[in-house]
Amino acid sequence: MPLLCPIAGPLRLFVPQRMYKPLTASDRRQYVEEVRLNPPIIFEVKDPSEWGIALDDALKSHTKRLVDKEALIYSGQVRRGRD
Repeated sequence: MPLLCPIAGPLRLFVPQRMYKPLTASDRRQYVEEVRLNPPIIFEVKDPSEWGIALDDALKSHTKRLVDKEALIYSGQVRRGRD
């Protein structure tokens, strides 16, 4: 992901998220060491072309500017741990 990219909306704010810190050795093993992560989902909008969607638009289902809004995100079940 480029360091600089156009962000949707006039305020240019991000919703903050704290880094996850496992509380126990079991949590570390289950949620850090053995987890299989999916790639991030990038929300792209058009007219003008930007990355992201305003939280207010998402909450109100205002999605007409989203690119590929009907695209399948995950093609299978989400799996955790080892198989």
